[in-house]
Amino acid sequence: MIIHDFRVSIWFSLLFAAGFSACAFALSGLFVAIIIFILAFAGSYATLQIAYPYRREKDALQQQANIVACIGLLLFGLAIIALNLYTALFTLVFFLQLALNLVFREHRQVYFSVMITFVALLGGATLGRHGGLLFFFVLYIVFAAFYLSAVYTDKHTPEYQKKSVGNIQWRHYLGLSALIACVSLFIYLLIPRLPAAHIGGIAIAGWGKYADGRQSFLPEETDLTQLLPKISALENNNVNGDISSTGQQAVKRGKDTVVNAENLQDERIYLYVKSPRPSYLKQQVRSYFDGHSWHVVSPFFKAMQPEHGEFVLYGNNHTTEVIEITTAIDLPTADIFTTATTTGLIFPAQSIGRNIYDMLKATQPLTKETTYQINQSTEYLHGRLIDREQTPVNAFDTQLPKLSKRIAELAEKAIGNAQSDWQKAVALEHFLRSNYQYSLATIESQNNIPLTQFLFATRYGHCEYFATALAVMLRTQGIPARLVVGFAAQDYNPMTGYYEVKGINAHAWVEAFVDGVWITLEATPLYSAEQPSEDAGITMTKEELKSYLDKLKQQREKLPQKPPSFKDIMLMFWYAVLIAVDWLWSLLKWLVWYCGWVILLAAIGYSVFKRYQDNLTDYIEKYQVKHYRPKQQLADIAFYLGKIQTLLARHQYIERAPGETIETFTEALIQRSLLTDKQDIIKIRQLINQ
Repeated sequence: MIIHDFRVSIWFSLLFAAGFSACAFALSGLFVAIIIFILAFAGSYATLQIAYPYRREKDALQQQANIVACIGLLLFGLAIIALNLYTALFTLVFFLQLALNLVFREHRQVYFSVMITFVALLGGATLGRHGGLLFFFVLYIVFAAFYLSAVYTDKHTPEYQKKSVGNIQWRHYLGLSALIACVSLFIYLLIPRLPAAHIGGIAIAGWGKYADGRQSFLPEETDLTQLLPKISALENNNVNGDISSTGQQAVKRGKDTVVNAENLQDERIYLYVKSPRPSYLKQQVRSYFDGHSWHVVSPFFKAMQPEHGEFVLYGNNHTTEVIEITTAIDLPTADIFTTATTTGLIFPAQSIGRNIYDMLKATQPLTKETTYQINQSTEYLHGRLIDREQTPVNAFDTQLPKLSKRIAELAEKAIGNAQSDWQKAVALEHFLRSNYQYSLATIESQNNIPLTQFLFATRYGHCEYFATALAVMLRTQGIPARLVVGFAAQDYNPMTGYYEVKGINAHAWVEAFVDGVWITLEATPLYSAEQPSEDAGITMTKEELKSYLDKLKQQREKLPQKPPSFKDIMLMFWYAVLIAVDWLWSLLKWLVWYCGWVILLAAIGYSVFKRYQDNLTDYIEKYQVKHYRPKQQLADIAFYLGKIQTLLARHQYIERAPGETIETFTEALIQRSLLTDKQDIIKIRQLINQ
C-alpha cells in the first residue's frame, strides 16, 4: 500500500534525527548532537520530499539512491582512516537510510526504517556514559509515537479521504505519545536488571597519547625493596616537607593525591567505571606515619612491558573480573587507577611504571577519553574480596610513632572479646563507623591529622581521619596496615550502566594484612563497607535509581549551600517520578495480593458450589418442606406443588411450561408414568379447584 500522507515523512525525519543525534551525543557531546540533529532532519526531509511526487512510480529514483549509498561507502572508508570505527559505521548507516528515503513509498518500508533509527539509538546508548542520553530516549519515544500514529492513520483512511490529511486531531497524537512514554518509563523502572557484564572486548582508547616510558622509569630488573629507607633514619631526620633528604629521596609526603579540599567539593565527573560491583580505585599507598602525616616510603617506579598486549602483575589462578575505566576529563596525575586485586592491565601505552606497592604510572597525566581495562581476581574470605598477591608485609606496615597510650587502650576496648586478627579488624572498623561522624569541616588539614584530638575530643572529621585512626589502632594490635588514597566508585547510574566517579568521591581507606591475606577496611560512615557478594543479585531499575539519587542528595548535603541548579531540578524531578512509580507499584501489588486472594477464594467457592449445587438445593428444599408450617389450604397446596415442580424439573423428569395449567401438567405426569393412581389425581384436582 502506497503512503499518501506526507506527515509520515515529516515525523520520520524527526525520528531519524533523534536516533542519530543520540549517537553524536555519545561520541562527541551536546554541541555536535545539536548539529547532527539539524543536518539529519534536513537531509531526511529533503530526500523524502524529492521522493514524494514519485511515490506511485516504482524505482523512479533508484539511480539517485545508488549514488547516495556510494557516497556513504566512500565516507565510511575515510572515517575509518581519519576517525574511528563507530563513527564510520554510523556514517554509513546514515547515508544508507538517506538512500532508502529516495525509494520510500510503501507501508512495508516503515518498520525497516524504524529499525534503523532504533539501532542508531541503541548504538548511542551503548557508547554513551552521560545521563543526558535519557533526553534523547524521551525525544525518540515521542517522535516514534507520532510517526506510527501517522502511518496508522494513512493506512486505515478510506481512499476517497486520502487528500484530506487532517482527519486526526493533535490531542490523539499527544495522548498516544504520553501513553507510550509513561508505559515505557514504568516498564524501564520496574524491569529486573541483571548484574553488569562485559560481552566481548573493551575498546581501549588513547593509543598514541602516551610515550614509551622505558626512559622515564628505572630498569625492569631493579629490586625496589633495596631502595626502601630505614625507619630509624626517617625518625632521626624527622621527615618534613614534600620530599625528605633521607636516603636518595626515598620518602615523599603524600600531598599530590586526589584527597584535597578542592577535589572534595568538585561535582565534575572524573572517571566512568563499568564494573560488576562497587570498587575502590587506588592511586597511592602510604605506609609511614610520623604522628601527624602519612608518607610514601618509595616514590620509585620501574618500567613494565606488556605481554601479549597486557601488563601482567600476577598470574591469576582465581576467577577474573573485567573492569573498564574511562577518563571524563584531563586529570592532573599520571597515576593509573587500579583496584586492590588487580592482576593485569590493558592500557594504551608501550610501557608503564610500577612501584613496590603495585601502583602504576603512565609517562604523562591521563588525558580525556582514555579507556583502559583492569583484570582483577575475585577470591572471597568471610564474604570479603581478598588479595593474596600484593607486596609482602614490610617493617613500615607495623611502624608506629610515639603516640598517646590512650589510643592503644581505646583499641583494646573497641575489640572487646575478639580473638582472631580478622575479628579484631572488623570490630575496630565497626567501632569507628558507629561512634564518630563524617564531616568535611576538617578537609583544610589534609594529611595533617590531629589523631588524639579526633579520637577523644572532636570525634568528627573527613575520610583521612577515619582511615588514619583505623590504621594506627590496627598497628597497636600488631596487625599490619596501610593507608590508601584514591576514589570510591560507588555511585552507580542505572541510566548509563556506569559508576560515576566525581571529585567528591576522592577517598582514603585502609588495607590490612589479616590471616595471611590483604583485605580492604572502610571506617568512614558515609561510605559503604566493601562486602561484595559472590553472587550478585537482581534488582529493579527504580531501586538502583533511588540509591543513585540518595547518594547524590547525600553528597550535596555535605557541600556548601548553593543556589538551585539544573541538576538540582532534575534531581527533584526524578524523585517525583520515583514517588509516583512507587505509589503505582504499591497499588498494583495491593491489588494483586488482596484482589488475587478474593478472586481465588471466589473461584474455589464457585467451583465447590457448582459441584454440589444439586445436593445443596435438594437439602434446602427438603429442609423447607420438613419445617413448613401449614397456614391456609390454598397457600399450602401452592407451596407443596411448587416444591414438587422444582424437584421434578431439577432432576430432569418433567418441567412445567410457562402458562401451563395444573390439569395439563398433571396429565403430563400421567403420560410420563409418574402418577399412576387415578384417585391421587382426582384428589389433586379437587384440592386445586377448591
